[in-house]
Amino acid sequence: MQNQMPQQNRPPGRVQDYTLPFLVAFGVVLFCVLGFVWALYGFVPALAAAYLIDQWIKLKPLHRNGIKPRD
Repeated sequence: MQNQMPQQNRPPGRVQDYTLPFLVAFGVVLFCVLGFVWALYGFVPALAAAYLIDQWIKLKPLHRNGIKPRD
């Protein structure tokens, strides 16, 4: 056990990439929210909310990692 470095002297390692699980969970929550809006107000407001969310996502800059926004 002498070959192991103490916890405080270890360099930080890589962390797991949780991007895909986050996006899946976000999609499920968004689906539930739109279903809730549909149940309360009807199909047209839910469709309008989905359209506005889509337009908002398209406005966000995605150029940080070389990803270009879709047209």
